[in-house]
Amino acid sequence: MITPGWCPSSIVGLIAAALGVGASIVEAAKIATAAGIVVGKSGLSVADRNELIAALRTGEVCMEELKVMTLEETLARVREWRRDGLSIGFANGVFDLIHPGHVALLSQAKLQCDRLIAATSTDASARCLKGDGRPIQPRWFG
Repeated sequence: MITPGWCPSSIVGLIAAALGVGASIVEAAKIATAAGIVVGKSGLSVADRNELIAALRTGEVCMEELKVMTLEETLARVREWRRDGLSIGFANGVFDLIHPGHVALLSQAKLQCDRLIAATSTDASARCLKGDGRPIQPRWFG
């Protein structure tokens, strides 16, 4: 989910930096998600090293917060959001390589709803839709 005020290129940059120093993709995603603490700050802000470490150590970032869910978990979350009167959007794509078009699509979709579900196609579906050379970057979960 793209949060207004949280620059998607920052997320990509943090993931790239973490991968560059040997973190796994899951660890890199946790670090990038932890850096989302800047959203709660006023104005142009940064998350310093100590804030990131604290967020990771205190369990504020765990697999659930990475928002990778099964269908059943997603449906349960949607029921909660509906009970709370929130509007829900849905976007799906191959997303094996994130490019500016994907970022624009997700950013615009998020502006149209309170909660956005971004779903990724399976590797088999990506091959069917895009050809034998796809996905370029296979899914790392599920």
